[in-house]
Amino acid sequence: MQMKFSIFLVLVLFAACRNPEYFVQKMDYDQAIDRYSHALQYSKNEKRAKQNLIGLETAYAVAQSRDSAEMVVLEISAKPEFWPQINAIHRRIKLRQETLQAQLPVLHKKGIKPKAVFMESIDTLESYSRRKAAAYLYSEAQRLLSVTDSTSQRQPARDAFYLLSDLKANYFASWENTPALLEHASQVGKTHVFIEKSVEKGVSDGTAFWECISLTPSFIQNDWFVFYADTLLRKTFDYHVKCHLIGLNIGPDCISQTERIEQILVADGSDATRDSSGQVFMYTEKYRTETKTFITYHASRSAHGTILLELQDLHTGKLNFSPVLNGSYNFDESSELYTPITPSQWWMIQRVADNLAWDLRQALKEALSVKETDLHQKTRLYQK
Repeated sequence: MQMKFSIFLVLVLFAACRNPEYFVQKMDYDQAIDRYSHALQYSKNEKRAKQNLIGLETAYAVAQSRDSAEMVVLEISAKPEFWPQINAIHRRIKLRQETLQAQLPVLHKKGIKPKAVFMESIDTLESYSRRKAAAYLYSEAQRLLSVTDSTSQRQPARDAFYLLSDLKANYFASWENTPALLEHASQVGKTHVFIEKSVEKGVSDGTAFWECISLTPSFIQNDWFVFYADTLLRKTFDYHVKCHLIGLNIGPDCISQTERIEQILVADGSDATRDSSGQVFMYTEKYRTETKTFITYHASRSAHGTILLELQDLHTGKLNFSPVLNGSYNFDESSELYTPITPSQWWMIQRVADNLAWDLRQALKEALSVKETDLHQKTRLYQK
């Protein structure tokens, strides 16, 4: 019964989401227009068809009025940064009119003639605002790149990259010198980080430890940050990270065993039960109690490592970050069937290095304000 009710509820909610009035209430008028048009094409009830026609006309008029009012406010402000928003409105109006015009022949065949006012100049307006928006994005990207070129700040170049990506994806594939500026922005927007690995004097197996941590350029998944472990790969860096292994302790193998004594029942034959004629008609199993000794074998080994992390801004010389990172790994296994084998020295070093590599990555992300993203995450795409 409960399952039937749940299915019924899902169907009701699904039907409600397809109801054009639902989208009107959400002020999603374009979805409402689409649903009203669809309902009119397949409506067989005259009363319902009339309601859908009124709903279509109302939703269309409200959508056009709302967009026109917003467009006027933006145009009056005469601010260049509003051209992308104006163009988005023009595209929305254009798409709305094209969608409705494409459905009119089908509606006319059914004798349905919606009253809709079309903005005849929308193609010209959209083309004009598209060019103005592209010009603004290009000019703003140039301004931001000039900031990076003069101050070595990386963020303006990254913002310029996103603007140019928006321009290329949503306005014009090639606008003036966009491809070259995109390449320039992607290069000067990158932060270059040199990571230096060292070992405190007296710490054993430090070389083996650092061999287990791969500090590749993509040590953190972010296209704006590049990490280096060799100063020969680049002349200048933005940050110098010192990773100093100040402690690495790999404990000895610990092998032990424990005994426990239990009383167990052991099968000890059976007794036969006979009838009056001497025939066996049932056997009853017999058990005896025995004392048995169980041996449990234990094997354990522990390891611990400590890294001192220092982050220096090479543009200011300021030491920004200096935490101590600790990582451990404990092996512990027991069995009554065999004696467990403790891990090797190298295996224990590898486990501690894996744990500290994760901590190191998180610490650097926090210190550098890095988010795991890519160059194209912020590129805005219009939904047509």
